[in-house]
Amino acid sequence: MANADPHYDSTLGIYGLHRICLRSFKKRPCPKPCRCGTWRRDANLPLPHIPSLFQGIMATETNFEYQLALRSAINRDPDDWSGVGDSAKRKRIQNRINQRSRRDRQRKKQLVHPNATSIPALISAVLNRKLDLKMLVDRMNMLQPHSWNNRTIIQVFEAIVSQDRSAGLVRANMLSSLSQFNFSRALMLNADILGLSDDLMHDDACSLFVVAGPWPVGVSANAETLPHSLRPTSLQYQREHHPWIDLLPVAQLRDNIIRRDVDSYDEAGLCCAFTGRGHDQGTGVIVWREPWDPSGWEVTAEFARTWGWVIAGCYDIFRSTNMWRAQRGERPMFKLPD
Repeated sequence: MANADPHYDSTLGIYGLHRICLRSFKKRPCPKPCRCGTWRRDANLPLPHIPSLFQGIMATETNFEYQLALRSAINRDPDDWSGVGDSAKRKRIQNRINQRSRRDRQRKKQLVHPNATSIPALISAVLNRKLDLKMLVDRMNMLQPHSWNNRTIIQVFEAIVSQDRSAGLVRANMLSSLSQFNFSRALMLNADILGLSDDLMHDDACSLFVVAGPWPVGVSANAETLPHSLRPTSLQYQREHHPWIDLLPVAQLRDNIIRRDVDSYDEAGLCCAFTGRGHDQGTGVIVWREPWDPSGWEVTAEFARTWGWVIAGCYDIFRSTNMWRAQRGERPMFKLPD
C-alpha cells in the first residue's frame, strides 16, 4: 500500500530525513507546498517539529553513533566549515561568510540616521563641497528600497541637481553620480512594481517566485499584470535566488545569473559593478528610459569586459547599447547576427 504522507521518501525508506536535511542547510523558504510551509531553519530547532513517526524511529534507535550523526546533520550550521574535508566545499562556505561580512560592513557605512543629520544640512554639505556627491550616492541601498536612508538621499540628490541646473553649474563627478543614481532608482522602482518591501529584500531573502505561497499582501502574484520584461522565466520559478535578480528587466540576464553557482563569483562585487558603488567611472549599466524598458539599458565597456558571462546572449542589451552609442557618434560595441 502506497504511503500518502508527503514527507515519506520511498528512496530512503524513512520519514522526512531527505527533505529536512536539504532544508536544514539553507536559510531559504521552502519552495514546495509541504508541511514545511515557509519555515526557516533555526539552529535550536526542537525535535517535536520533525514528523512524529520519524521521532519514533530516532527514539527506538539503539545505535548511539547513528543518533549523534543524524542530530548533527539536522542541526548543523550551514556556515560551519570545521570538519569539511572537501576543499572546494570548504572554500565555498568561507567565500559565503566573507561576502556576508563585506555586505555588513557596507551596510554600516551606508547608514544615515535621521537624528544624525538633516536634509538641509546634507544639501549644504554637498554644495559647500564638504561632502562628495558620489560618496552620498554610494550610500543608496537597493536591498532597502523604502528605507529612510534612501528617501533622504533621493531628496538631497534631486535638490542638488535642481540647484546646479538653475545656476548653470556642472560638477566634475556629476555624470558618474547621475548614472549611478538613475540605476539605483530604477531598481527601486522595479521593486515597487513587483510589490517587494524592505522585509522581502534582506540579505538572506529568497525570491517569492520559487515559494508556493501564500504571498504577502501587495506582492504582484499574477505575472500577467507585470511589464513583459519583468515577467519571470521558467528558471526563476524553479531555482532559488535572491529577489534583487528579479528587478533586472532582461530575461536572459536574470537566467545567466541564476544558473551560475552563487559561490563561484563575488555577488557583492557584481552588485557594485552594476550600481557603480566604489567605481570612479560610474555604473556598469546606464538607464536612459523607464526602468522596466530594456531598450533604455546600456552596458559600459568596462562592465562587458569584466562581467561578460552576465550579459552573454542578451541581444536586447546588445542592440540598445549599440543604439545609445550611435546617438553619441560612437562605434557599436557588439556585433549582432544578421
